[in-house]
Amino acid sequence: GLGNCHSSKTRSLAAEFFNPEKSESNLQCIELEHLSQATGELLGYTDALKQKSIKNKFQKGDVLFGKLRPYLRKFLKAPFDGVCSTEIWVLTGKKISNDFITSIFFRFSGVSSQ
Repeated sequence: GLGNCHSSKTRSLAAEFFNPEKSESNLQCIELEHLSQATGELLGYTDALKQKSIKNKFQKGDVLFGKLRPYLRKFLKAPFDGVCSTEIWVLTGKKISNDFITSIFFRFSGVSSQ
């Protein structure tokens, strides 16, 4: 089950967070409004250096899930390395694939996976 995936919190702290005020790297930043509801699609992104708050780092292929109002079922398999709101969980399969995790979100959203 989902017990075989973990949050990025198990990664080293140096790799977990991104502080835009202490960085020169301009990464792509995904906020909750950039995640479509129930379809797993990316609606856009912004520049991380334009943000003021600490962000979570993610890697291409990680599964992002909006933890604020989870009934909206906002999720995405990350198409690039970047950062996201701390209101978004970064999930990485440990003993199961990220594709499988994504398929679970599609299944519970009522939309067939692509």
